[in-house]
Amino acid sequence: YAVSRLAQSSYSIVGLELGYTDYEATLAQNSSFTFDVPLINSGETAVGGLSASFEAASGTGVTLTAVTTPVEIAAGTRKNLSVMVWAAPGATSAAFMLKLREAHGFERTMPVSVSVVPAQVIPKLTPQMFEMGMLAGDTRTRSITVANIGFSTWTSVVITTPTLPWVKVQGPPELGDIAPGQNV
Repeated sequence: YAVSRLAQSSYSIVGLELGYTDYEATLAQNSSFTFDVPLINSGETAVGGLSASFEAASGTGVTLTAVTTPVEIAAGTRKNLSVMVWAAPGATSAAFMLKLREAHGFERTMPVSVSVVPAQVIPKLTPQMFEMGMLAGDTRTRSITVANIGFSTWTSVVITTPTLPWVKVQGPPELGDIAPGQNV
């Protein structure tokens, strides 16, 4: 009689793709920015055990962090990998390699370039304009907020007295330094 041993095997096609071939971001020193990288599973089975890492190639003071990494991507669907870029106050332009790996070791890579520009002050006055009616002899007071919505400290801020003789500034005209996100 004859004995037969047939070998059997099975396989899955992994179709993990990144939605970008590369990514370029520009941000100011002392700021952050979040962007999404589409992850596409064009394969026949779910892709799981995803992990993202970032390998620095150049630059200083720039950090990339995976904010949300999908646990699994079903076959034929897509999900987003959210990435936060942070540039420290003294950061320089940088280059990174995003490495996305799935549970079986399959890996995709994507270069990320970060151009860093110097932090700047962005002044904001609230309200920017106002109207009010007055009669002779009336006194009206209007508060104005001076804010720094930029990424660098606004130094030695001074309020200039308006040239209209009937308009006065109450309080000292020297406001000092206003840090990013602060107001007076």
